[in-house]
Amino acid sequence: EDISGATMIINEFGSIDAKRVSGALDVKNRNGSVDISETSGDVKVSNAFGSIDVKNTRGSLNIDARMASLNVTGVENNVTVEDQFQSVKLEDVKGKVSVQNKNGNVELRYVQPPRNSIQVTSQYGDVTVVLPPASSFSIDARTRYASVSSDFSELTQRNDAERNSLTGQVGSSGPEIRIDNKNGGI
Repeated sequence: EDISGATMIINEFGSIDAKRVSGALDVKNRNGSVDISETSGDVKVSNAFGSIDVKNTRGSLNIDARMASLNVTGVENNVTVEDQFQSVKLEDVKGKVSVQNKNGNVELRYVQPPRNSIQVTSQYGDVTVVLPPASSFSIDARTRYASVSSDFSELTQRNDAERNSLTGQVGSSGPEIRIDNKNGGI
């Protein structure tokens, strides 16, 4: 807690709790949970076989995880995630979002309309994006062997035997949302 300057934490078979780190933070962990909160620099996390919880970071966030569920809330900058075999939940991200996930659900929730691009690539899990009604954006969302749906009536939904899509523009301008999924709904 209360660390200034760049910090690296390497651990196996235990949990990590990092709070109020003001410089860049690099965490490498296996077989344990990672809890990070109130950071002001860029954060990089690599974890296998444990959970990752990140709250209130002002820098960018980069996560590389295997068999690790992710819960991220309140990131002021860009978020990049690669995960396998667990769920990814991101809420209140202000920067660009890039998620690659296999064998787990992806859920993105926005408190305010998104201002930056969103890109999600997923296999064998559902992708859910929750946006405020006043949001403006363009979307190109496609899935194979599953369904698509939206509460935004301006969008075009297409259902084919193997491939379904959701495309169009809501409002004027806004960021681009691209979702490519296989064997999971959108």
